[in-house]
Amino acid sequence: MGEGAPHDSGTVFDRADLLARLGGDESMLRAIAGVFLDDAPHQLRSLRDAVRSADPEAVRFRAHGLKGAAANLSAEPLRRAALALEQAGSSGDVGGISGLFSAVERELERLCECLRNTK
Repeated sequence: MGEGAPHDSGTVFDRADLLARLGGDESMLRAIAGVFLDDAPHQLRSLRDAVRSADPEAVRFRAHGLKGAAANLSAEPLRRAALALEQAGSSGDVGGISGLFSAVERELERLCECLRNTK
C-alpha cells in the first residue's frame, strides 16, 4: 500500500520520492514517519476543533500546516485535500468546510496506516 507510481490515485505517499530527498536514508525515513505519526492526532484534533467552531481562519491556518507536513512526506492526496480545506477557510466557505474536513480526515488516516507499516 502506498508505493505505487508517483501521484496516481492509489498512492498514499510517494515513498521513492521521499527516500530520494533523504539521500536514501531509510532510518531517517522511519524517524520522520514516527514524528508525523506522533503529531498526527494533535493536528487532526486541532483541525477538527477549528471546523466545529466554524472558524474559517483557524481552519485555514491548521489546514495550511497539515498541507506542509503532507508535502514534506510526498503525500500528495493528503496535500491536495488539505489545500482544498485551506482554500475554503481562506474564502470563508463555512458550508464547504465540513465535507472537505472529511476528505482530509480520510486521507490522513490512510497516510498514518501506510506510515505505520513503514516503521
